[in-house]
Amino acid sequence: MTSISNETFDADAFLNEQVDAPMATDFTLCPAAEYLAYIHDFNSDAVEEINFVYKQGPNAGSPGTMKKFGCPFIIPDEKARAHMGKVLDQKLIVEADMILDIDPETGKLSTGINKNVLLGKVRDAVGQNNDPTWNLSKLRGAGPLMIRVVHRQIDTKNGKITVARVDRVAPLAKQVA
Repeated sequence: MTSISNETFDADAFLNEQVDAPMATDFTLCPAAEYLAYIHDFNSDAVEEINFVYKQGPNAGSPGTMKKFGCPFIIPDEKARAHMGKVLDQKLIVEADMILDIDPETGKLSTGINKNVLLGKVRDAVGQNNDPTWNLSKLRGAGPLMIRVVHRQIDTKNGKITVARVDRVAPLAKQVA
């Protein structure tokens, strides 16, 4: 059994601790490729309401609101995990960002033509697209399925950064298109 130190943190000593190697200046991204994956557990924080101002079109200058679902996928690929420096207890998770189409009358997910297509593909890939009692929480732990990870540049307050995101999904029997 190991003992737990009762020593208190010495901030002054920490501030003067010598660092003898350079530190990373960029995050290592999950390699862009196709992977077998599972949907990771998530909670209500995975759904975010975003307020914005329309930049163009008939609503230019007007405020708008949208909902985004960050669907987290666990990738159990050992080569990808090793590339990212993950150790055994760390999971390799990449998200698919989905802007959700919401029915303005009911406030619920839309199911019409050209509505929530990526979410529909995820449901289909894990065999849940024909469930009449389906809800978003049923995706937790679902899989396996195939995903495609890509690298994208996004604008942030501090400039452009490159991120790894899931942009396609498919059932195991199909190739990711």
